[in-house]
Amino acid sequence: MTDKQREKLVAGRASEMDMRYEYFWVDFELTVDGFDPEWFPGIPVLDLVFCLLYSAQAIQEGNPGTIAFTESDVLIHLTPSGECLTVERSWNPTAGNCSIAEFLAGASRFSGETVEYIARRYPDFEGHPTHRKLMDMLEQVG
Repeated sequence: MTDKQREKLVAGRASEMDMRYEYFWVDFELTVDGFDPEWFPGIPVLDLVFCLLYSAQAIQEGNPGTIAFTESDVLIHLTPSGECLTVERSWNPTAGNCSIAEFLAGASRFSGETVEYIARRYPDFEGHPTHRKLMDMLEQVG
């Protein structure tokens, strides 16, 4: 986080969109049965967390979910069927799969650990509305 970003966070001027797209970045690897691991360098991590949690909520309700990467046409579609989740990528016709339980546990664990890590490293984040929103979403996903 830059000094300017930290000042904006501390002063309460950082919006949810700022937090999602400008503050924290991570390299992300997608691994499911059916295709080789996919590597995504430099993903805005809070945006990824929001996508994972929104998808997890949709899947818990029996609906499909989507992970969309910022400023990219890359989409990952998640379609539940019974206990299985079909994972389709917009750039490759080969589908993969995992169990719904595995996805929900992984999405919850990754999201929770990410939010906790950011809050430990940047204590002012805990007072930000984005933190509260993510904590509420985590509680809903379980």
